[in-house]
Amino acid sequence: MVGESTPIRLASYFILMFLCLPTWGRSEEADGPPKVEPAPFEAGHPSKLSSNSRLSDPWGRITPLSDVWEEEYLVVLIVGTECPLARLYSTRFVDIARQFNNRPCSFVMVDANVQDSLADLQRFIAANDLEVPVLKDLDQHFSDCLKAVRTPEAFILNPRGQVLYRGRVDDQYQVGIVRPQITREDLKVALNETLAGEKVRTQNTPAQGCFIGRRPADNIRVDSIEAHRNTTYATEIAPILNRHCVRCHREGDIGPMSFVDYDEVTGWGETILEVIEDGRMPPWHASNPSGTFQNEQKMAPSEIETLRHWVDLGMPSGDLTKTPAIPIFADRWRLETPPDEILTMSTQSFKVPAHGVIDYQYYVVDPGWTEDRWIRATQVLPGNPRVVHHAIVFLRTPETQRFDGLGWLGGYVPGQTPSMLESHQARRVPAGSKLVFQMHYTPTGRPEDDQTQIGIWFADESEVKEEVLTGILLNQDFEIPPNTAEYRVEAALSGFPEGSRLLSLTPHMHVRGQSIRIWANDRSEDSGESSVLDVPKYDFNWQHNYEFVKPIPLGSDSRISFEAKFNNSSSNPVNPDPNVFVRWGDQTWQEMAVVFVNFSTPRGSNFEWLPGSNQMEMSASLEKAQQCMERFDHDGDGFIQRREAPEAFAAFAFGKYDRNNDNRLSLEELWSQ
Repeated sequence: MVGESTPIRLASYFILMFLCLPTWGRSEEADGPPKVEPAPFEAGHPSKLSSNSRLSDPWGRITPLSDVWEEEYLVVLIVGTECPLARLYSTRFVDIARQFNNRPCSFVMVDANVQDSLADLQRFIAANDLEVPVLKDLDQHFSDCLKAVRTPEAFILNPRGQVLYRGRVDDQYQVGIVRPQITREDLKVALNETLAGEKVRTQNTPAQGCFIGRRPADNIRVDSIEAHRNTTYATEIAPILNRHCVRCHREGDIGPMSFVDYDEVTGWGETILEVIEDGRMPPWHASNPSGTFQNEQKMAPSEIETLRHWVDLGMPSGDLTKTPAIPIFADRWRLETPPDEILTMSTQSFKVPAHGVIDYQYYVVDPGWTEDRWIRATQVLPGNPRVVHHAIVFLRTPETQRFDGLGWLGGYVPGQTPSMLESHQARRVPAGSKLVFQMHYTPTGRPEDDQTQIGIWFADESEVKEEVLTGILLNQDFEIPPNTAEYRVEAALSGFPEGSRLLSLTPHMHVRGQSIRIWANDRSEDSGESSVLDVPKYDFNWQHNYEFVKPIPLGSDSRISFEAKFNNSSSNPVNPDPNVFVRWGDQTWQEMAVVFVNFSTPRGSNFEWLPGSNQMEMSASLEKAQQCMERFDHDGDGFIQRREAPEAFAAFAFGKYDRNNDNRLSLEELWSQ
């Protein structure tokens, strides 16, 4: 029943989302947060820093700074127990401390967050196996002397208490960016220069992460007091957080911090406001008007304004007895009834490493279905929400005539609730089909395990009047030139059965993807038809399935088209290499231009898309079929064996072309498609 792990390494077709990393922090240019003091500057003489600061160990014992500053230089990392980047860099900071063992420098981590208790600090140390001393800045005096703003933020102090370097540890993890490798180890470079008696050449780098949680009174902005003095947590802010944030930001769920308690929320006030104002939270990227999509996650401008005034007022509590109750969320299966069947991705859990970029993992599961199944709903349940960025489950069917033998089954996106199709709708799963789990994992700074499941709700076949299908709209024939800031790719798909309805769209590009617009039926300028989906700032980290509130009618004359834009220049911060030509490919350093079209059609339509409909551009002509044969017929026998085909093609599309089921492709088979 539970299948083997397949060695496929591709950034696949079916993708939805969560954060490459949840990343946080309001820009220093905004009003309110302290300005960053560029190094070098005087933090204070070590004796005064030690005597004036109230530092304690994680068990509450007051600890003079001199107890940890034993060597000539002091290297400090400001941390927080729940900031994702601080978690990642705390273990990396320990590694750096090991590398500089027996050198004239001491290492210490300092937690200044008001929301972090000593118990939180103890758990943080144990969970991350931290060997470097960790202190609690009880009154924030020490972090104030450093003029620290964020967690994590690194500092190097000389024996006079002068800050020689401040900023990030390295450049691998940034806001919305996870580089495959570190390209500059800023802290190590600065420390080596310091120990060599040289001037630090790069004294300041941008620290990225969460704001230090400060006392509410420290945030008061006088200009907001009079007009908004009645804005309180109990009556205005808690309801907003309940509507938009608490589903994920609660104990045991995917959010790295909890927003269900006033004291906890006040420590995150500046960070909450920043990520909302920057559009990073709640995660949603369509610019279409509110009410277009049933699964949209949008915060109203009036709600954002209320949050802003509350932070400006110093985050007053109000009468906490009037705080609304926390919504009740199902811990596991979130539909009204338990699933009819539960399948697990593998008999063994996947070991998620502490750091780095993890290739997509694939698991093939044979459910043993000997008869066709009609499925009305699915829910993908991550075994470990902390590390599951997104998960997709799709079908590998024995059919060869429809949609390359593929079928969408379900996906996991943090914060989105699974939905049940209407009682007369269902997906047909042919007998003998297998399930393919696509898993995208995000490291947390420590080793983790995951074993994801899918719950399945079956439909009553006698009630099914509409079959739900997934078409693939793509363009594979593009080549993005080097150092090109805007490159356009277009494609179209037409010829739907009469009576069909467009239910949802899932666009997919890789890290050079910049934006995408999709039209249905007519995109001519004269028609005035606006796009049905507009994603002006595409983000590979957050890939959504956009579900329409009102399904769009489709028919034989209907045409769905898209225009995607790619940025292959140095202005794209996640561009792996702006100096290369970029073509279609499965890996994230290559590109894709794909839209998955989910639609319903009257049951029994029995149709196929014909050649030339853009369903598979690569085989639209004999010339391309010949090119394909030349490229992949490695043994020169005139056939492409399954083992010779690219992994993605072999796994997902081979059966569509192998008309005679002999497990090899002839030129005629390629061309006839």
